[in-house]
Amino acid sequence: MTTTHDWRIRYAVPLGVLSALLGIGALALSKAVGIEPSTTQPNGVLYYMIPLLVVVVLYAVIRPRGAFSSFGRRTGQGIRAGWYLMAVALVLGFLSYLAIPNESYVRPSAGTIAVYLAVALVTAVFEELLCRGLIQRVIMRAFVARGHTSWRAIVVSSLIFALMHLANLTVHPTYVVGTFTQVIYTLCVGIALGTVYYLTGDLLAAIILHAVFNTFGMISDLFLAPTAQAVADMPLFAALLQIVALLPAILIARRLIRRQGERGHTGRVAHE
Repeated sequence: MTTTHDWRIRYAVPLGVLSALLGIGALALSKAVGIEPSTTQPNGVLYYMIPLLVVVVLYAVIRPRGAFSSFGRRTGQGIRAGWYLMAVALVLGFLSYLAIPNESYVRPSAGTIAVYLAVALVTAVFEELLCRGLIQRVIMRAFVARGHTSWRAIVVSSLIFALMHLANLTVHPTYVVGTFTQVIYTLCVGIALGTVYYLTGDLLAAIILHAVFNTFGMISDLFLAPTAQAVADMPLFAALLQIVALLPAILIARRLIRRQGERGHTGRVAHE
């Protein structure tokens, strides 16, 4: 039975913030031991091994109830609910591909493509396990126990997910517009994925949608020469385009929640 005597309920938001900070710290540790992040090199996969280990430890300590209760059971339903994320990813990815200068274009090898897809997947696995399966799960249970709406829990946990990306400034301090753009669009993405997870309880659906979004969202890295991938900052037009394209994801998520009905403690992810 859910009670306020449960420490996970009493300290849900601090637990969420602490879990996010530990995830960021694990990424920093990977870099400190010499594993550089990359979307097209094998070390891009290795970069997430320490963070994934930290997530396993967090699950063992916090033990979010029912995080995998519907894993793989409602994947199709979840993917259909996240149709807008896939559509935006395709459009933005296509525009990003068209913007690649001819002199910087390279044809990737099969090995490079395989690594690129693996990085997109492992990134999604890490972030969904941490931010939806753990942080959102804990905050959702606590908020519902206190009489708050499921929507508020999704927004708060997604905000934590979005603010995690401010850590990019410690690696690329000149990438200011790009980083703050990423915070805004990851808030939109987080709310959309959080809604899918709330409605279906299927973390696999959120992982797949996130991996697809990563695959197309970073597509220019696959076709850019390594020397051309580093940029001073994101152009303002590109930043505005991404934000405008993703803001409707919040409205769609809100509509899905309203259609389901603000059932509070009867929500699938909230009460298990």
